[in-house]
Amino acid sequence: MTVIGEADTAESGASAARDLRPDVMLVDVGLPDLDGISLAHELSILPWGPRIVLTSVDPDAASPDEVTRSGATGFIPKHELPGRGIQLMQNGA
Repeated sequence: MTVIGEADTAESGASAARDLRPDVMLVDVGLPDLDGISLAHELSILPWGPRIVLTSVDPDAASPDEVTRSGATGFIPKHELPGRGIQLMQNGA
């Protein structure tokens, strides 16, 4: 997969999604301006049908029912995301 955009708020994420039209979006449940579950619902009904994956540092941040209702494909805790080790090494942690 290739990263084509990044956003730090729901508002900027929704705008970037409309502009960039990604096939897949990784959405954090804990956004500062709107919860990621609500954003996932908004993004899942976009005309091109992107796949949405919710994530959080809290492995219990989204129940299976919340994931389904949001229109997301699934939920992955951040510690289980692929490439996490590479990102930590690049950041010097």
